[in-house]
Amino acid sequence: MNNRGFKYKNVFLMLNAPKHDLAPELKRISFTFFIKYLFALHLCSSIYLSAVCRKYNLKKKKQKEEKILKGIPVSEGIALGSICIYRTEIDDIYTYSVEPERISHELERYFSSLNEVAMQFMDKQNHIARDVGAKHAEIYEAYRLILEDPIFQEEIPESIRKHNENAESIIRKKLLVLEKRFESIEDEYLRERIYDIRGVSRRLIYNLMHTDSHCDFSRYSDNILIARELTPVDSIYFQHRALKGIATEYGGKTSHAAILAHSLEIAAVVGVGDLMKSLGGIRRVAIDGYEGKVILNPSKEVEKVFKERIELWERRKKRFENLISVPSPVISGKKIKLLANINDEYEIALAHKYHAEGVGLFRTELQFIAKERFLREEEQFQIYKKILRAFPQHEVIIRLLDLGGDKFLPFSNEYHEMNPFLGWRSIRILLSDTDIFYSQLRALFRASKFGNLKIMIPMVSSLEDILAIKNVMTKVQQELNLKDKHIAIGIMVEVPSAAIEIEKLLKEVDFASIGTNDLIQYTLAVDRNNEKVASYYQPLNGAILHLIRRVTEAGKKLKKEISVCGEMAGEPLYVPLLLALGLRNLSMHPASLPRVKNMLLKTPDKIIEHLSKNYDRFNTVEELSKYLQANLKKIESAEA
Repeated sequence: MNNRGFKYKNVFLMLNAPKHDLAPELKRISFTFFIKYLFALHLCSSIYLSAVCRKYNLKKKKQKEEKILKGIPVSEGIALGSICIYRTEIDDIYTYSVEPERISHELERYFSSLNEVAMQFMDKQNHIARDVGAKHAEIYEAYRLILEDPIFQEEIPESIRKHNENAESIIRKKLLVLEKRFESIEDEYLRERIYDIRGVSRRLIYNLMHTDSHCDFSRYSDNILIARELTPVDSIYFQHRALKGIATEYGGKTSHAAILAHSLEIAAVVGVGDLMKSLGGIRRVAIDGYEGKVILNPSKEVEKVFKERIELWERRKKRFENLISVPSPVISGKKIKLLANINDEYEIALAHKYHAEGVGLFRTELQFIAKERFLREEEQFQIYKKILRAFPQHEVIIRLLDLGGDKFLPFSNEYHEMNPFLGWRSIRILLSDTDIFYSQLRALFRASKFGNLKIMIPMVSSLEDILAIKNVMTKVQQELNLKDKHIAIGIMVEVPSAAIEIEKLLKEVDFASIGTNDLIQYTLAVDRNNEKVASYYQPLNGAILHLIRRVTEAGKKLKKEISVCGEMAGEPLYVPLLLALGLRNLSMHPASLPRVKNMLLKTPDKIIEHLSKNYDRFNTVEELSKYLQANLKKIESAEA
């Protein structure tokens, strides 16, 4: 028995102990002394009860008090609403014994959860079939059929009876056994069914452990998502109008919580220390996406202030949205192009809403991670075809699979490493596992006839990387009889070596896009998702600015198009600086387009000219930041 169980056992023993019989002793005490004894006992009891009450009231008062936590603001906005806790800690499953007389109750709990999950799958199936199409909903029908399998209907219940263990633990053990069995299956399609079984098992465990593991946003219209951290796949799951804000315990400026919040146009604060521990029974929370504040159990006065700020924020957003149809300005004889970063097909509508002039980055790996399996060629083809058709007059840059780093395959332990960001990731995986690579290339080339496709290679660190990728591409084009068709190929500049040797690399490709998130991370040796070193993640560091300028200068010299698709592109504070460094193509979350266009239209040419000549004369990051902040404040003050 663990320590926690031992303590609980001692407490119950004390509570259930027989009361001491004082009568015989009292009979031997004189009546006078007995009266004094009762009086003293009463006095002590009163004092004790008074102390207990004060302690209880104090504790109760503390629980009702609002609590302010600080974190990192990553998405502007103000949010006020109901807490919705998202938990994913499957590894925290407790294994505990179930008494024989409680087995029937445990089985009842298991089957009740089984039925609930089956209903969840059915609801999801109906929802997706209605909104997207029946074909996209087929996976949830398959999930429901898995729940009807003897594994879940007979084997797991029998194991609960046999081993007298809780259902969550039995499911996990059964899953481990099944994974080993499926590894030996030769047929690839059958072998991959373990991914579906794993997904169903997870959902069942979530349901048994925490009924709020997957938030039910239908309960309230003002949900605030609270989580330890969010992963790339969560950007697929949490597309909901009732989600008004996000706060996470871990994460940095470019964490996936930030990306999700931007895409949903909601406030977000990450890196909030002790967030999960502080929740208790609290149900309401306020989030300040400007100052990085999370206010738990806000008072009525705070709620009133936040409601006023939300109204102000909504009016400000409408002013920005009125600018979306205004043409972007021309600087140095070249029109500024604003593109959208897209994570999935659901964001197409948002890109259209804000007049994106094409797609500067489509992240293909998130589709694989969301479905917890490798997508077949035909599935990929349909996705790419839809994206290309959605932008018939504009370019669509689709990035090759960028797996690894913080974008793990939940359905394959093969790619997990001690240092994933510097390990076997991205094109290093593709060049090793050519079956995956060939499948994606074939899907891309087949879809190319439906629009202006451009293919981008991530994680390039040398000329050899580009030549190896191009060699595989040529083979696939020949197989498809497309060798005479030119499809633009570009690279992500996110590794310092690529920025340093950019001229040599640009001679082999048609364009380049600067991925500032990883470029900053690798150049400054700082984990962008680690809140403990968040202060070291500095986009305005002189080394970063020199590398960006180096890339834009090389592009200008070789007449190759250069863009930026990292988080810097969508941050109004950095827009004048990026223009000063020579960038004319900015790709960002669709929700950031109105604010960035507002900044483009309102920034005086003299500010850009001054920065272009003097960006490297600021002694510190703080000095440059203050200059940019003052410029931003001046523009915002003029709007008020």
